[in-house]
Amino acid sequence: MPRAGRPPATPRARRTYTPITPTKRAHIVMLRDDFKWSWRDIGKQPRLVKCDHSAIYRCYKTIQASGGDLYFNQRKGKGGRKPAISAEGIEEIEEALEDGRVTDGADVQRIMYPDVPPRTVRDNLHRAGLVGFIQRQKLPLLPRHIAAPLDRPRRVSTWSHD
Repeated sequence: MPRAGRPPATPRARRTYTPITPTKRAHIVMLRDDFKWSWRDIGKQPRLVKCDHSAIYRCYKTIQASGGDLYFNQRKGKGGRKPAISAEGIEEIEEALEDGRVTDGADVQRIMYPDVPPRTVRDNLHRAGLVGFIQRQKLPLLPRHIAAPLDRPRRVSTWSHD
């Protein structure tokens, strides 16, 4: 039961986050450098709705620190998903294929990377220039396989249309 005089406890309202795209960054740089607008005036622009003036200032400083790169994201090349199989892993797979420990992509997945999906292993092998499968050997044709198509018309010639 809430105390008298205090509003009931409510969960904190989440702040809405508006990403500052490279186009918006270019707009910020133009308004600041060319027209000498203040941070608050830039924040009131229709293109930059819901952007706080302090966020615009930090964005501008980041752009200046990166040498004017509007696409700079401060991740230093570490963005995106990490590869399931690293470059060292590909080299290890090549050695295993040469040694004969594995013969194809299914063996690589089953023996070396059981936690990685088979399709991912085949894709990584293909990107590295390795063939990820071995075509099965076909059995040689026997004389009866060659004779069967020739014997069929002779066998069905005695059939009647009744």
